[in-house]
Amino acid sequence: MAPRKYRMDKRNEAVEETRRRIVDATVFLHGEQGIVATSWEEIAKRADVALATVYRHFPTLDELVPACGEQVAAIMKPPTPDTARGLFSSTQSQAHRIKLLVKELFEFYDRGRIFLNVALRDAHQVPALAEWVTGWESARKEIVEEALRPEGADESTARTILALTDFRVWQSLADQNVATEEAIEMISASLIRLLAEPNIPSK
Repeated sequence: MAPRKYRMDKRNEAVEETRRRIVDATVFLHGEQGIVATSWEEIAKRADVALATVYRHFPTLDELVPACGEQVAAIMKPPTPDTARGLFSSTQSQAHRIKLLVKELFEFYDRGRIFLNVALRDAHQVPALAEWVTGWESARKEIVEEALRPEGADESTARTILALTDFRVWQSLADQNVATEEAIEMISASLIRLLAEPNIPSK
């Protein structure tokens, strides 16, 4: 029985190794040229496996994309509402919480810029990717809400904070060669001033 179990273990290890190589190749190619633009043939060549092997492990894109998610998440380290609660609970200063909010989001954007660009570009063609984008935006809204506790903010101010902490804002600044550290200071200062202004009723 032992030799048979050994052979099965080795076979399982080989299957897992092949799967890992396919996922590694896919993550690299998706980051380099996008999800929709990457073919199964390119993945097979990069992973050094037969095309049929790629299809055997991942028959469709909707099965392949989630399989890459764990590795991509490990690279990007996205903040979560739970981690935000722990982070923001360390200070009672609203200004400090806003600075921490912008820092957490903008550093995440910096780490994940390649994959976030791909996600926004290809989400309308890849349902699994669209689901991730929707989930992230929901999580980001919760993170912003955590940063605004306990003082809170009116709906208009909350929307403005969401807009100014969007990935596209960071990307626009990065495109103008604004370093992430400088972008954090710039946007944090703007949001802190906004929150400090008294509410002026509209006429």
